[in-house]
Amino acid sequence: MFATLIISPTVLASAYTIVHETNGTHNAVAESWTGMGASSSGQYLAATSSIGAIWVSSDSGSTWTNETVGTAESADMWNSISVSSTGQYMLATNSQDIWGSSNYGQTWTNQTVGTSASGEDWQVVVSSANGQDAYAVSYNSGSSGDLWASTDSGQHWSEISSATNIANVPWSNIATSSSGQYVTAVSSTNNSIWVSNDYGSSWTETSNNYAVNVSMSSTGQYQTVDESYGDIFTSSDYGQTWINQTTGTSASGYPWIGLAVSSSGQYQTASEEYGDIWTSNDYGHTWTNETVGTPQSGVGWDYLTALSSGQTVYAPVSGESPAVWASTDYGHTWQNFSNSHPELSNQPWYGIASSSSGQYMYATAESGDIWSSTDYGQTWTNETTGTSQTAQAWDSITTSSSGQYVTSVASGGDIWTSNEYGQTWTNETTGTPESGQYWSKVISSSSGQYQAAAALSGDIWTSNDYGQTWTNETTGTPESGQYWYGLTISSSGQYMVAGAAYGDLYTSNDYGHTWTNETTGTPESGQLWTSETSSSSGQFVTASVEGGDIWTSNDYGHTWTNETVGTAAHALSWTNVAATDTGQYLTASNAAGDIWTSNDYGHTWTNDTNGSISQYWSSMALSSDGQYVALIGYANGIWVGDDPAFGPATNSGGNSNASGGNSSGSNGATSPNTGYGEPVKTNPAIYALMAGSLFATTGGVLILYRRRRSRLVYKKQPPNLQKVN
Repeated sequence: MFATLIISPTVLASAYTIVHETNGTHNAVAESWTGMGASSSGQYLAATSSIGAIWVSSDSGSTWTNETVGTAESADMWNSISVSSTGQYMLATNSQDIWGSSNYGQTWTNQTVGTSASGEDWQVVVSSANGQDAYAVSYNSGSSGDLWASTDSGQHWSEISSATNIANVPWSNIATSSSGQYVTAVSSTNNSIWVSNDYGSSWTETSNNYAVNVSMSSTGQYQTVDESYGDIFTSSDYGQTWINQTTGTSASGYPWIGLAVSSSGQYQTASEEYGDIWTSNDYGHTWTNETVGTPQSGVGWDYLTALSSGQTVYAPVSGESPAVWASTDYGHTWQNFSNSHPELSNQPWYGIASSSSGQYMYATAESGDIWSSTDYGQTWTNETTGTSQTAQAWDSITTSSSGQYVTSVASGGDIWTSNEYGQTWTNETTGTPESGQYWSKVISSSSGQYQAAAALSGDIWTSNDYGQTWTNETTGTPESGQYWYGLTISSSGQYMVAGAAYGDLYTSNDYGHTWTNETTGTPESGQLWTSETSSSSGQFVTASVEGGDIWTSNDYGHTWTNETVGTAAHALSWTNVAATDTGQYLTASNAAGDIWTSNDYGHTWTNDTNGSISQYWSSMALSSDGQYVALIGYANGIWVGDDPAFGPATNSGGNSNASGGNSSGSNGATSPNTGYGEPVKTNPAIYALMAGSLFATTGGVLILYRRRRSRLVYKKQPPNLQKVN
């Protein structure tokens, strides 16, 4: 079993961070982490995930338990977490409510549901050492926010900003002293630092810095803030006055992203995004670059957290090789303690499928095995190693909307099915005419009952009993012997579209029993069709061409329109295309490694990655609402992700649709990138760049849509594509 850990600041609602921790026989494999808290001893740790999990460890991170799996909390997108000094009291925030635990994170209670505090887009929650006094800040739509306080360990909350002079401030971050008396909140949008010395009762604006992070000593006397693309400021008088410690020095002007301060305030660590790690041992007055000239320089350092002494510091890494690095000497030297999940590396991945929700995923490796995931692609299990299914030439895989029924085909081999979420498999075609076909594609209806499989230089076969028996539908017809490459199916299974390489597009409206050539004698004829996808109803169909264009149909594939001729998307080596249930939102990939999106049924397209990666996408699968996406890079791992910034499509029906390449899964698509505008002052959940920026991995870890809540997005900043080892 694989579990998960992120090291992220206790008080920061950070980005989606992907890391590993290894402890002997126990691996922690990444989730889309958003925050972490620790008791003063480090024994009790808690981490929040954007895909609905709060993980807790009571043995300093050696083992982890998902305390929200199977509960109402499991559906929440958590933003931050705070842990008392003993570890007994914990608070966590999501985009709606604040939850609390008084038993070391074992059970959780929604503390704000049904109150006026519910519905805030909570950014960060912090608490005093004993957990009694707590503060939380929000960043709501319209560039406004609120600050709330609790004096009973989070059981009841009062809005303190509306009664003071800090109303409607879009907060970025907040920190508090060990006693809870001293509180400092920063807003990068309003360029302001506000402090309170009376448990949040009154507030004073003491600086107009563009601060994105704030951290303080346990007493609150020593405080530090850093700016994005600016300087580091310190205060030794509880935040009343601030001194710029880095202007005119070599530490000035960096895109600071992480900040950690020891309990005494003496030892401090700061990180720059895609730069270096700096340390100070004199309360932030002078700073030393600890990683310049080392292999750690220039990597995608992320947020920081430190244990109370400041001696041990953890630093998540994004960039080309995301990981978690640790220092046990106050940040002077660093060691990578991430684990790379080697069994998923360098596999010749060929097919991938996803359930409608995205929770269940399946992947096939050519001349390898079938792997499954039950947690949105976070961890994977080899289901066929040591069985007769291993070392098959697996080519394509499909699943029902629920994920229960799975079918996979092996080129030159057989059709195999599973009716228990991929755990056991049955060869359905051995000793039959179907055996030994060069299977290229298999698809299934939402229920899994109706399926179709196509063979290269062969025929199209159908099944109406979950893949147990098969009928050759094209033998003796003009469709026989085509080089079938793409295949898509409606949710009901009634409507299908098939594409033949250097041939035509064919449609069927009777569950694949009869087929009509829709493109013979038209400009579409003779194209190298690579992938087809359709809406859940089957009405809206999109098809891609190798070295050509993307075509759409709004009449079940009877007539077609070239949507990309004369545009930047023309004459590209399209490999995959996928659509949401409605067919409105689409995602396509090409051999150059770019990912394109459309939000208007394929009429216009936007390049969301713009050459930022060099990856041959062999297939993709998406959830029905488009939130979760999984891609496969041939010999470059399984890549999965989510896009919570965009939100689901309006139609929630499940369609287990072929999603391009050699994959098949529930019909869905990633959300379109809305562009790189000037700084966006709005709800960070809909930052333009973050809707289309990616985390990625080789070796089967993660590709994630990412949002950074406490920072703005700047013009022409490239997508954050990052790899985790």
